[in-house]
Amino acid sequence: WGMYVEWASFVLFWARMPLIMTGFFLLTFWDVRRDRKITFRAFCWEVLAAIRLVLPVAPCLVVGFSFLFFVLTVIPRRIGLASVYLVDTLIYYGEFYGPFSVVYFVLKRQFIRKPILPTTAGSGTGKESKRGGGEGDRGVLRQKRLQALRRSTRLG
Repeated sequence: WGMYVEWASFVLFWARMPLIMTGFFLLTFWDVRRDRKITFRAFCWEVLAAIRLVLPVAPCLVVGFSFLFFVLTVIPRRIGLASVYLVDTLIYYGEFYGPFSVVYFVLKRQFIRKPILPTTAGSGTGKESKRGGGEGDRGVLRQKRLQALRRSTRLG
């Protein structure tokens, strides 16, 4: 009987995983689109970049979240306010959803840092450089070089 329960929980975990990931993905997309308009394709690339940033440290995050929830549940368990089932459940879900929360915060940080309106170093007309103010075409070229440098230094 115990073997059946373990097998059923294993199957349920892998059946729930796509649903959880889809819900996380759609809710994060909705949350990010509240502040600025972004295409679904661009959002997918941002999610992949955030996952690639978090994935190498995911085992450490799982251990850290399990330790955090263990510490948070020790006190209620010692004074008899929490059952073993509640403690184990909190630790389990902390391990499971903790890395998702880190991906979410990385995504939010990336979108908060990006400017809402496009900006350039100069207007691109060259008129400012003739009058002695602004950078004109040099500013646009500098901006393009900076964008190329940012693209080349991203992960992958």
